[in-house]
Amino acid sequence: MENNKRSFIFSGDFESFKNQPFLQCHGSTLARLPSGQFVCAWFAGTKEMHPDTAIWWSVQVGDQWSQPLVACKVSDEAHWNPVLFVDKDGQLIMHFKVGRFPDSWDTYKTKLSNNIKWQKPKLLPSKMLDCGKVTMGPVRNKMITLSNGTVIAPSSIEKVISRIPYRVEWNSIFHVSSNGGKTWKTTDIVGYDREKYGELGGIIQPALWETNGKIEAFFRSTSGRLFRSHSTDGGMTWDDVVMTDIPNPNSAVDVAVNFNRLAMVYNPVNVDWGRRSPISISFSNLDGNLFGEPITIERGVGGYSYPAIIATDYGFALTYTWSRRRIAFTEVKITEVQDDGCTFKVEMGSSIKPYNWV
Repeated sequence: MENNKRSFIFSGDFESFKNQPFLQCHGSTLARLPSGQFVCAWFAGTKEMHPDTAIWWSVQVGDQWSQPLVACKVSDEAHWNPVLFVDKDGQLIMHFKVGRFPDSWDTYKTKLSNNIKWQKPKLLPSKMLDCGKVTMGPVRNKMITLSNGTVIAPSSIEKVISRIPYRVEWNSIFHVSSNGGKTWKTTDIVGYDREKYGELGGIIQPALWETNGKIEAFFRSTSGRLFRSHSTDGGMTWDDVVMTDIPNPNSAVDVAVNFNRLAMVYNPVNVDWGRRSPISISFSNLDGNLFGEPITIERGVGGYSYPAIIATDYGFALTYTWSRRRIAFTEVKITEVQDDGCTFKVEMGSSIKPYNWV
């Protein structure tokens, strides 16, 4: 089922930079305020890693998105991967990364004041391990609040062995907070069998959900498949990861829970650094062991990637990168759930109009 009803958070004249505030954008994050309004943020500039990149944001206003504005620009270094989170008090918090390359990232945290202005970002602590630099807070995917109030931030460490040729050692880690994110405890690195899966490469950018007293995670990998692990002690210790049969072209994946079901948005391509098209959504019971056939959201010659998905009253809402030139938004309405729990009837489309540059 193709979705031809997605909208763009912004659109405009892509043949000329004069009507666009940036040439490329990527890495969107999506949240919903207690008022019901959607908020989206992403990084944008000349291109990824360019020092002019900044964190941009837009908010739902009536039936359309507001004009995108710069939310944060703390230095003349590349900005990356904002992550939005609504805390238990309804406060919108954002973490984001700053640094030329992922192995040098610092993490900053800010809050939205009166739904109109971001506070001055604060630099969070970091430390060096043998496998690379660890910074507090999430690295790409959203934080989740467990049923007991614990907050977990999914994170990862990217150590560059050489840039030409590009060789990396990737590991994943989690930060766990019992006080709403004021302080964090950092887990050990998640076990990854390098003898079995390869000395270099690895796993990054965990996507989390809670089910039946456990916390589950999928991981982006360099093996052409998603990896998986789980925790039974509130996220402090994790089983060694295992490879699943779910395709992954070394690109981000995200998940969300609603109607007692799990939704996953991903690129079903099983080649390391493979093409990021199509982008699809698939559904499973909460155990995440068996997913239904992927439903195509968008496909084509461009890249459609780095999704962010959240639950809504009627199903799910999601954003994703559209050929690095736009941020796309769509809503998924669940109209019927089959007995197997993996097959859904859905309606796709957007009730929010794009903002058009003038």
